[in-house]
Parts: sequence; C-alpha cells; structure tokens
Amino acid sequence: MPILKLSCAKHPDAQARDRLISRLTDVLIEELQVPPESVNVLIELVDPQYWGVAGESLRTKFDREGA
Repeated sequence: MPILKLSCAKHPDAQARDRLISRLTDVLIEELQVPPESVNVLIELVDPQYWGVAGESLRTKFDREGA
C-alpha cells in the first residue's frame, strides 16, 4: 500500500489538487505495478511562514518575489 505525501507551501486550488491526486496515482500504479485502490496520496498544505529554505521562510521569499 504505497503512500505518497506531497507537502506544498503554495496551496493549489481544488482542480489542481484533483489533478495532482489523479496523476500521482497513475505514476505510482505504473511504476510500482500496484492496483489503484492500494494507492494513497496525501497533500499537506504548509503555511509558508513555517517552511524555510536557504535560511529564510518561504513567506519572506514569496513576499519579496510578489508571489
């Protein structure tokens, strides 16, 4: 039973989440040769202020870049 956890600091809308779940499920089915009902995809939405890259929060980086 594969479980794929995707952590996102930029929060995809409902349509993008549905596409991600579908496409990632397809990849796991193909690459791991498992049945669809065994695949779990978890999308974890992380507040950018709690995610740091290269010594700064993503909130700071997004604000600077206008994202």
